[in-house]
Amino acid sequence: MSTERTGMYRFAATWMLQLFGTLLLLACMYWWLSWPDEHVWQVAASAVMALLLLAGTVCLERTVFAAHQNCAGKVLPRHGFTQCAAFGLWLAVFAVLEFLLLSVSGGVERVAVRFAQVLHLPPRLTTSALTWCVFVTMWVLLPSLMLPVGSLVASRGFAALRWRAVAYALRALRTLRYWGGFALALACVYASIRLTGWIPERPTLRAELWSAGLRLGSAYLLVVTAIVLIAWSTGRVTTNASDTGEQEKQASVSS
Repeated sequence: MSTERTGMYRFAATWMLQLFGTLLLLACMYWWLSWPDEHVWQVAASAVMALLLLAGTVCLERTVFAAHQNCAGKVLPRHGFTQCAAFGLWLAVFAVLEFLLLSVSGGVERVAVRFAQVLHLPPRLTTSALTWCVFVTMWVLLPSLMLPVGSLVASRGFAALRWRAVAYALRALRTLRYWGGFALALACVYASIRLTGWIPERPTLRAELWSAGLRLGSAYLLVVTAIVLIAWSTGRVTTNASDTGEQEKQASVSS
């Protein structure tokens, strides 16, 4: 079977895994939110369930990303607790950085006014410029730097965090394949946000419910597609980094 056909089958398989795996996690979360918390043991059980849901989310996303590492089959992704722990750490760092940027975006206007006073520029101009800087950093710059590293971490664990492996992973920024997948993923996310925020007027309540269901369902499918597109676009371009990590490990063992 050709490499292209294998990649297509793997894309379809991971898309289905992401689709139904996320639905299962959402169903478990809905069930978990209905738990009572009147007693101490119920609070403890709720905390354990929250940790299990978090671990399930990390394992699901790690599996999707690791599945696209070298679709040719020369290097098989590893499966184990170490890889899940490393991917969870990477995901936590990514989430914290995005949250910090989101927090900074709330105070852009105040900082822009100060810059306008110092630089003697119109406040509207500095506010617009800083807002776009934060927006581009949050949605393009930071994700484009973090995602290739995350794809490699999903397959190789903590060994992918070595500086040489990270440097090879960032070579994805030179490839058209990566930026094409990244642009398509951003378009899917943008379309999903527009769909969820769009509230068309319908003559009856039933029509409004149908409209809301179709819009939310379409937005969910777009988000699933965006995640798999990112995993697909970063999969093959980080193969050299995987090989580099293996060579470093063999060299350390032999020495």
